[in-house]
Amino acid sequence: MWYVGDHEYFLDLAERGEKAILVDRVADNPICATMIRQNPIKHWDKITFPFRRLFSHNILICGTASEGKSVMTTDLGKYFNAPHSEEFAREYMRESCVSEWELDGADYLALLDGQYRTNKRLINSPGNHGVFFADSDSMVTRMYAEYYAKDPTCALTEEEFKQVANMADAIKCRWDKIFLVAPHGVFVDDHERYMAHSGMEERQELFNILCENIKRSGNWDKVVVLRGSYYENFMTIVEYVREVMAR
Repeated sequence: MWYVGDHEYFLDLAERGEKAILVDRVADNPICATMIRQNPIKHWDKITFPFRRLFSHNILICGTASEGKSVMTTDLGKYFNAPHSEEFAREYMRESCVSEWELDGADYLALLDGQYRTNKRLINSPGNHGVFFADSDSMVTRMYAEYYAKDPTCALTEEEFKQVANMADAIKCRWDKIFLVAPHGVFVDDHERYMAHSGMEERQELFNILCENIKRSGNWDKVVVLRGSYYENFMTIVEYVREVMAR
């Protein structure tokens, strides 16, 4: 039995031999699936909890290290009172007492799994009211793995990278928009980052790898490259989210 609010759906189901009841949207239920699909955030409270993750507007903020992404993601989460993920790799390295150059294949596989689970948990959380901000994802982890596997001073081998790349490519995250922060400014030494690759030339190479990863994933049409100051980049994302929420 189908309960539908659109006459077109009712006729279509009848032609298929399905039993359907046409609900009077005005008298019985002032909402329908079409209205929800057209503007999920506006009708968020009408979407039953198990299906909300399918309508969440997921925004990824990514780039190379020391570009202010983590601070920006946190600030955006606070600004919109929205769930936001942190870069799993940073916490993982602190807890494991390892530096970037010490990460091996097993570590990178753990980073991929940990970031995916973190993002998934927040998307599915009751605190998600329609918009989610992510600080990182599998494409970013793959970027670092590909770059460090070529460096003989790093623990990750080329053979291990193949396994990491296969897993990274297999993880399919749905992003509605990707804000890609281009390399700029001075690389900040916070005593946690690997300073051997902190020059602009190295950062640009990492950035190019990330661009290729995004293209490989089929998400390049969702990318907006940010090249301004922190405030300019922040406000670009704010205006985009405001437009999404006002649809």
